[in-house]
This record gives sequence, structure tokens and C-alpha cells, in this order.
Amino acid sequence: MDRYYNTKEAAERALQCRKSAAIKRIEKRGDVVLGDNSHVYQNYLWKKDEVDFGMGIMPCMTQTNTLKWFTWLALVTRDMIEDLNKMKGLAEIQDMEQQLIDAINNEGF
Repeated sequence: MDRYYNTKEAAERALQCRKSAAIKRIEKRGDVVLGDNSHVYQNYLWKKDEVDFGMGIMPCMTQTNTLKWFTWLALVTRDMIEDLNKMKGLAEIQDMEQQLIDAINNEGF
């Protein structure tokens, strides 16, 4: 997202507005907010450039010396936690994959 702010206060106000709107949408669909990891942070801007590497002009991104404030909206909901609990672990997925490979090899495909 290309949203950035010149001051920390402006970023915090924008984050609060975004957070309020997101919470309303979450509650409207019947979910509950369990956690909030939202924050503002400062980082350098990047700009899109075109550089000639001798084989033609190629697009690239370069970091500027301009610091701006950004927002990070990170709400955790009950539905998210339920979905995470339903997920299978990597070992279970690898076991299922191996069973499929063995089944295919035994069938002679």
C-alpha cells in the first residue's frame, strides 16, 4: 500500500480510523476481535527507477533517504484462530503426500 504519513501523529490517527472501520466490519459479520498487533512505524521510501545494465533498460526499485511513517493494521479474530486450529501440520501434509505417491507407484501409473 502506498499510504505514508509525514508525522507519527497523522499515522496514528489514520490507523485508528482504519482500525475502527475494520472492527465494525468484523463485528457486522458476527466475529470477535481477540487481539490487536496494529502499530505505526517509520521507514524509508522506495522509488521505481529504470536502469540501463548494458542489455537494455530494466525496472528496479531503489531506496531513498526520505523517512515516512506507515501503518500496520493487524487484528486477530476468533475465526482466524479457529482456522489456524483446523490446519494440518507440515508432518501430516508430508505423510499424506507420501501416501499419494505410494498409491500412484503401486498402481503403476
